[in-house]
Amino acid sequence: MALTWIFSTSLVLKNIQDNILHIFSFCLGTFIGSYIGSIIEEKLALGSNMIIGITSKEKESLTNKLRELSFSVIELEGKDLEDEKNILLIPTTRKKKRKLIHFIKRMDKKAIIIVDNAYSDTNL
Repeated sequence: MALTWIFSTSLVLKNIQDNILHIFSFCLGTFIGSYIGSIIEEKLALGSNMIIGITSKEKESLTNKLRELSFSVIELEGKDLEDEKNILLIPTTRKKKRKLIHFIKRMDKKAIIIVDNAYSDTNL
């Protein structure tokens, strides 16, 4: 992929003064390639995410329902300015991320959800 980029960029830069169409074509090709690449990457959805859900203390059944759906849930207790909160740490695959977020929001409309990349390395 890098070799293709170097080759195409060198062709454009070598003849940059000869034809403005080369610049336009290169920009359009770069845009289309990046767009299609991002769509493919999103469809493959390789990797893991850590979903952090901050929910109302009354929504304790959410943890049990998530565990019934085979999600590993780490539950912590917290407190904001007004209420006690549950902080749920849920590692999941990127493919399950969207469904998990919708499920949490359906159970607790006021839930705050943070999504972060999760890395796992047994050599650490």
